Amino acid sequence: MFQRRNKNLYSTKRSTQHLSELERTRNLTHQPYHSLYGLDIVFDMTEDKSETFKTKFDYVLNLVGLTVGFSNIWRFPYICYKNGGGTFILAYLIFILVLLLPLAAIEATLGQHTGKSVVKVWTIVPLFKGLGYSAIFMMVYWNSYLPVLLSWTVSWLYASCTSDPVWTRCNNTWNTAGCVSVFANDTIKATDVAGNQSFSQRSSVEEFFNIHILSKTKGLHDYGAIKPDLLICLAIVWILAYFSVWKGIGWTSKVVYFTATTPFLMLIILVVRGSTLEGAAYGMKEYLKPDLAKLIKLDVWIDASSQVIFSFGVCSGCLSTISKFNSYKHNHMRDIIFMTAGNAITSFLAGAICFTVLGHLAVEKNTTIEKVADNGPGLVFIVYPTAISLLPLPQLWCPLFFITMLLIGFDSLFVYHEALVCCIKDVWPAWFRFKYSNEVWMAATMFVLFLFGLTMITPGGIYVLELLNNYAFTGWCIFFVALLEFAAVGWVIGSDGICDMIEDMTDFKLVKSRVYLHVMWRYVGPATCLIFCIYSLSLYRTLKLDSYVYPTWANVLGWMVALSSSMTFPIGAAWMIYKADGATIKEKFKNTLKVQDVKRRIEKSYEDEEKMLHT
Repeated sequence: MFQRRNKNLYSTKRSTQHLSELERTRNLTHQPYHSLYGLDIVFDMTEDKSETFKTKFDYVLNLVGLTVGFSNIWRFPYICYKNGGGTFILAYLIFILVLLLPLAAIEATLGQHTGKSVVKVWTIVPLFKGLGYSAIFMMVYWNSYLPVLLSWTVSWLYASCTSDPVWTRCNNTWNTAGCVSVFANDTIKATDVAGNQSFSQRSSVEEFFNIHILSKTKGLHDYGAIKPDLLICLAIVWILAYFSVWKGIGWTSKVVYFTATTPFLMLIILVVRGSTLEGAAYGMKEYLKPDLAKLIKLDVWIDASSQVIFSFGVCSGCLSTISKFNSYKHNHMRDIIFMTAGNAITSFLAGAICFTVLGHLAVEKNTTIEKVADNGPGLVFIVYPTAISLLPLPQLWCPLFFITMLLIGFDSLFVYHEALVCCIKDVWPAWFRFKYSNEVWMAATMFVLFLFGLTMITPGGIYVLELLNNYAFTGWCIFFVALLEFAAVGWVIGSDGICDMIEDMTDFKLVKSRVYLHVMWRYVGPATCLIFCIYSLSLYRTLKLDSYVYPTWANVLGWMVALSSSMTFPIGAAWMIYKADGATIKEKFKNTLKVQDVKRRIEKSYEDEEKMLHT
């Protein structure tokens, strides 16, 4: 086991009396020791005690917040249907084994083993140190993008808390002459004219979202001013988020007990209600109907793999960072496997909710699922409210749905922002050494991200959001980061070294699992990510939203966003080679590939430490 390989970490002649002497002289300096890999490492005896989760459930609930998010509700159902239903689910399950579990094992293990955020865990291999900094960019982009979606949700929730939801009618000030209500008795036909101009038909729900909430313009050239209503909603989101995370991970863990569990109860209620609707069986049939011909299409496999990676938050650095709060001996692998299954089940349930309701909508409108299904914001903010409005007691189901969406989104926002601040703390620890420093920096970072979010709550803000969505979280970036993680573990650190860490922390022997992880880390994972990364780049097209084609400068800006999270590795690698010891580039390069001992200091009595050292 890993413990035995660390047997010489300290001199076995060191006595308990000497340990006590060290305790009395902890303030002197740093204590050197001999590392596992034969390197002289300086152990900081003055290091502050790391904050850890109070209970084992805290980690599980934070994983729930990380893994269950908007992508489960609006992305999984649509791409599952688009890619052949049951066929996509098969590909999804395969990539859970091929990509998700191996990547989650890497990130959670390194985070728990080092007790550091993602910006520090990759110091285990100096050449890959820049890999940790890519996560900061991804967290910043995600924490700018998600609150805007939540502000839309708050706006919808406010509008739904009435006996007669305004989006079901066509007599509002924002409605056009081509508005068609979701109710047959309140319809202005598309043939109605104003003067000599004919109007195309649009549903009242679509007009409420695009005209009232977004005030959507024709492009970036018509940007407009900040919308006051969305500004208030965005401010509410950030204020609630602040008072959920301001006291650190201990406080956040208490909040997620509510925000992580309540949505599951609401999802179950919605599943039960959806299954009783007319057309529910038709919707489920379309949802799960396999199209085996699509198995030969690489697009299906890319969609499945990117959904697996994105929905669980791997490659974003968040998993590594929240794992640092585990005690050293926590069985993180058990929780990872449990939450992988939970995430897959949640995605399936979200799809079931979506398609039972879409099946009902298709039957009500005498049309097909294909014509009512939509992707992204259109599914959550147009199609679903339309379907819910047709149910008995929409005053109950509409708020319930948007409260569920709000809690799911808040969960992800809490965990990602906590992880972002942890990264800042690890990079600049001196900034967090004054009283109430955590509260101050939480507020400061949230205010900066709030300002960034203001660019997306203008009439042209939807185009900024779509630019960020398509470039900041594009497939090739994620696959590139995953490829580097596989390369670092499979070919530099070695699968045996990571497996030894897992055994040491969990006290379980890996037998068959070691073979599985070795194959995935060294061969299958890297090959898959390389192929998908290249293929994703080959699919690049100029960005479009509906009929609007983004100008060249906007696409250039998008590429700058995409490269900001992927170029940290080559820049970091070049810097570490430059700083490394050695007379030649070759010697410097070899030195940056030397594996460092980054094992965390285990908080325990020195008598217990001495017992462990002699085991």
